[in-house]
Amino acid sequence: MSTFVLPSLNQRIINKEIESNNYNYDLISKHLMPIEFGNKIKEYRIKNNLTQLDLALKLNLQVNIINDYENGIGIKNKIIIAKFNEIFNL
Repeated sequence: MSTFVLPSLNQRIINKEIESNNYNYDLISKHLMPIEFGNKIKEYRIKNNLTQLDLALKLNLQVNIINDYENGIGIKNKIIIAKFNEIFNL
């Protein structure tokens, strides 16, 4: 039995842009957090022996949001960035 997983909001936005044949990396990338930010999140999480689920629960976020940010497809969001900064003391 396979499980059905909804794509994250970020993936849906990017997919919609691609499907509409208006794919423009510069347009999409300006809304995404830099991969360096995602690398810092992953580094902190691993250093503190946290899974993505652990971190998501700690920040009251969905796991797919943690995953998106770590993979460089997290959409810029002041509230989410503030949560990361608070826990990581960035």
